[in-house]
Amino acid sequence: MTDEKIIDILLVLHDFFNKHDVSYVVASSLSLALQGVDINSSDIDLYVDQQTAEKLKQLFLQIPKIGVKREIAYSEGPDSVNPIYKSFFGTYELMGVEIDIMGELEEKTINGEWVTYAHRLINPPIVKIKDREIPVSNLEDQLKMYSNSTREEDKIKVEKIKSYLDSKQ
Repeated sequence: MTDEKIIDILLVLHDFFNKHDVSYVVASSLSLALQGVDINSSDIDLYVDQQTAEKLKQLFLQIPKIGVKREIAYSEGPDSVNPIYKSFFGTYELMGVEIDIMGELEEKTINGEWVTYAHRLINPPIVKIKDREIPVSNLEDQLKMYSNSTREEDKIKVEKIKSYLDSKQ
């Protein structure tokens, strides 16, 4: 279950993005929770393309009370939040909820190759919340991504996604 405040902030962002023609996909734990996986989310992670990430730097200035924790900028390797990722990354805060923007996200595989997740923006699954259609990242795609991770929290997500997908068969 996810805190109602996070859902409310997501809906504010969704309406704002629709007004400004911003394409995005909800990702990570919030995406999992919205699709029925038994997991809590404490923030909002959004995938966008590079152009949208740059656009959001300016658009977010229009949202009252939004705070900039880390302005959107390209980060990779040691400068990244996690060295297996590179993206145009930024962190904002609205009413105590952290919002991570990941533009043109790529992940380094175990083989050392970089894999893009740009396809997540093309025909994503939709979850309806309070009469709004929220685009979310595909569960199977997230399972693949988390399976590549060595982080303990991601191993737990792998098990929860597998359990959820098994229950749907």
